[in-house]
Amino acid sequence: MEPMKYVDDKGVESLMKEVKGKIGNLDILDTDDKSSVVAAVNELYNAMFITKQDVNNWQNSNITGGDYTVLTVANDGTVIAGYGEGIKYSEDNGKTWQGSRVTYDSYYALTIANDGTVIAGSSDYGIKYSEDNGKTWQDSSVTSGTYSAFIVANDGTVITGSNTTGIKYSEDNGKTWYASDITKGYYHAFTIANDGTVIAGSESSGIKYSEDNGKTWHASDITSGSYRAFTIVNDGTVIAGGYTTGIKYSEDNGKTWRDSSNTSDSYHKFTIANDGTVIAGSFDIGIKYSEDNGKTWQDSSVTSGNYRAFTIADDGTVIACGYNNTGIKYSKDNGKTWQDSSVTSGSYCAFIIADDGTVIAGGFSGNGIKYCPVTKIPRWEANNNTVEGN
Repeated sequence: MEPMKYVDDKGVESLMKEVKGKIGNLDILDTDDKSSVVAAVNELYNAMFITKQDVNNWQNSNITGGDYTVLTVANDGTVIAGYGEGIKYSEDNGKTWQGSRVTYDSYYALTIANDGTVIAGSSDYGIKYSEDNGKTWQDSSVTSGTYSAFIVANDGTVITGSNTTGIKYSEDNGKTWYASDITKGYYHAFTIANDGTVIAGSESSGIKYSEDNGKTWHASDITSGSYRAFTIVNDGTVIAGGYTTGIKYSEDNGKTWRDSSNTSDSYHKFTIANDGTVIAGSFDIGIKYSEDNGKTWQDSSVTSGNYRAFTIADDGTVIACGYNNTGIKYSKDNGKTWQDSSVTSGSYCAFIIADDGTVIAGGFSGNGIKYCPVTKIPRWEANNNTVEGN
């Protein structure tokens, strides 16, 4: 996530004059390279402050109804939301939203290609792309079908999974798509191992892996079952969440898998806390955590409910949401214990963090979009114990 910005190119000339007059001879300000000045001032500004997330200060955006199941942030900071009636975007970090020119169909997946193109997967109309940060959209070469997952491989190839036609890939940032050697089946989860291997989870045929950026695929030693979530932990271990098959882990970049201590439950989301603790959201038994890179799992204080999304705020707070009217919860101890936020009910299924640190939550079952702003606190105040800082 980008730090909070104090200046941009538009204001740098006046800033240079002002700062030169007050500070004197500062080498970086004697350059005509505006980008260097912008970077230096922004870095200095951010170093002066710490971020505090008030998780009891969730606010309604101007969208108070509807389902918003996927969120992303474009390269210019625009926040984009896919939902049951098209795609919307926000230019003020999630507070207010406008409709794009896509006002129909449900959108299940968004990603950002290496060149900044935004790519969207729909429920019926295939894959669309935007070259203006989500405001207008064009059809790709795939104009029908359901696409619910994307990943960008290390070489920039964009990979997607369909609900019926297997796995496709694009080498031009989402405009044209080609079939891989998997042309059937439902694939809805991807990750990239530390060595660049792309790993895919299917609805019924287990886990597969690709060593050529999604063009050809190999079966792992798990050849059946549904796998809906992956994460990569700090030591490179790959963790997979299955439906009724528990949590498995791989120490060879997805080729072979071992059972963890949890072998029978269903999981569909992971996150990694700042201390390396792995946190898992289940379908019906709440939230679990692992302190040994996914091998053994323990109950958190939340032992029931469906938890579908996590995010880590700038101050390290772990935030969780889910279906079944569980609201939004937070943890200050890396996922072990959880408390209710100011949103104590309602269903939510997506998070994104805006460039200024605002946490944005996408609602389900008609709950719209909420946001939780951040406070920038001067470090000298935190050091004087006038506030609680991290």
